[in-house]
Amino acid sequence: EQLQSLGLAGVVAYSLFNTLYYTVAFLVVWFTVANVPAGLGPQAVMRKAAEVFALVWAGSQVTKLLRAGAALAFAPAVDKGLELAVAKFRLKSKQQAFALVVAACLALAAAVFGAVVAMHV
Repeated sequence: EQLQSLGLAGVVAYSLFNTLYYTVAFLVVWFTVANVPAGLGPQAVMRKAAEVFALVWAGSQVTKLLRAGAALAFAPAVDKGLELAVAKFRLKSKQQAFALVVAACLALAAAVFGAVVAMHV
């Protein structure tokens, strides 16, 4: 059971590192490499966003082992964080805490990506 629990913590840790990577990489590529100007119009902005995501995804392949190793190293701390979330938010299980973290990661990334793209339409 402890191995299974740390497995869930490892997935959460990897999700956190992925969220961090994709959010930061998107912002760096959007504002420096692609240097997307404001006022392009919806079609051009979406085309640029697709190009940026493609470049960020390609970069993610290079950093995948680093993120996986970091997730493995941080899994015990994340497991303690999941236990804390269960207690603090009166959740029924670590699986519920997992769902909460994943939802937060998705919401954060969507908010950042959406705001940046919308600013350039």
